[in-house]
Amino acid sequence: MQNLISKTPISRINYRYDVNFLRALSVIAVVFYHADIKYFGGGWLGVDVFFVISGYLISNIIISDINNGKFKFKHFYLRRVRRILPALFSTIIFSIPFAYTLLQPKGLLEFSRSLISSVFFYSNLFFRNLDFYNSSSAKTMPLLHTWSLGIEEQFYIIFPIIFLVFFKKLRNNSAFIFFVILLFSILLNGTNQTDDKFYYIQFRLWEFMIGVLIMFLNKIYKNNILKTLGLLIVLSSFVIFDDSMINQIEPKLVALFGVLMFLVFGSDNSILNSTIQSKSLNIIGNISFSMYLLHQPIFSFYRIYDEKRLSSFESIEKFFLIIILLILSYISWKYIEQYFINTKHLNLLLLFLLISLLIIIFFYFGTINSNGFEERYSFVPEEVIFYSLNTNIYPDNSPSNLIYWRDFKCFDGDCNFTNSNNKKTIYILGDSHANIFTVSILRNSKELSKEYNIAVK
Repeated sequence: MQNLISKTPISRINYRYDVNFLRALSVIAVVFYHADIKYFGGGWLGVDVFFVISGYLISNIIISDINNGKFKFKHFYLRRVRRILPALFSTIIFSIPFAYTLLQPKGLLEFSRSLISSVFFYSNLFFRNLDFYNSSSAKTMPLLHTWSLGIEEQFYIIFPIIFLVFFKKLRNNSAFIFFVILLFSILLNGTNQTDDKFYYIQFRLWEFMIGVLIMFLNKIYKNNILKTLGLLIVLSSFVIFDDSMINQIEPKLVALFGVLMFLVFGSDNSILNSTIQSKSLNIIGNISFSMYLLHQPIFSFYRIYDEKRLSSFESIEKFFLIIILLILSYISWKYIEQYFINTKHLNLLLLFLLISLLIIIFFYFGTINSNGFEERYSFVPEEVIFYSLNTNIYPDNSPSNLIYWRDFKCFDGDCNFTNSNNKKTIYILGDSHANIFTVSILRNSKELSKEYNIAVK
């Protein structure tokens, strides 16, 4: 491997059309996948491509600055703040009015918790531990996609420290060390068969490391056939694979091998180069971060709106939503992303972030303290609101279940609620729905408690 690494000092990459082209293809794949557009069953691989690009660009920034003696943690993290937080915060604030209007109390509570996890970059951990069985559909979770930002930000926080240690102390062997980290992360995937592989950074680290190794190769080796083949592999991966393989590593290995070939090899093929430098795709690549941030809230809220109308997500609606997404993404990129990346007024950036954070935190506590602003549903019986918020609730010895029945015993999952004078027993058999029904009886059937015991099987 050491023979493949360029011996020339690594300098900052100003712009690469093929990297921006990959961004465009990846965000299109992700958007089409979440819009349920046919033939994009593997569009989720676009996120994996983004991880490679991040590893490539971030490692180049760090090494080039080290080589120039200019690397400072403060400057590195300030660039990340400028790049990510304004667009993320504005997307969240854009989502809040729709969430308040469209989400029921339980859904709004989940949204608010996911909102805080997104702001503080642990959303991958939040969604991994979310009880999806009793939660909203993944397609109607407006901030579900921020799990990937959680992983990226954790990488940005940890990686520079590790990189400085390895690159400064073991400069000649640093590429080999990062290759070992890549292999170790791949092996970890083989030892785990749970959803941890989807959400936790240790199982995704190898994808960033591919980007780091691409950066170490440094030179662009001219080979039209291999570059074209790499592009075809990436495009084919978006089409061939589907949801059934989303937790498997094989589709990712195939797609990211294609990414490696596409970025390592250059081309003098005029047709391929003109495609890569296409103006329209170049614009989509530029706005790809805003597109990624906005697409899930737009699709989720519209799906919820459709459900309220007892309608379905039709092709013509998808077309118009994608047009709206492109327009809003361009506005976000031009007037939020670009402005805060380039502004020299640091105080203005900090003021924007502070006001945004206060709005987000105020909304979060307002939601938590009001049970998802349940007063919006004052026309709905209180008991209906309670059970919509407390799904999969089980009868137990909590005081609210023992208002009318004084004695409680459980044995091997069978629970009995009794009063000493009662001679008759009502037996309730069933699943989690029967448990909820039982809780309702225990809390509301005062007259029944005077004559009957309750046995739950």
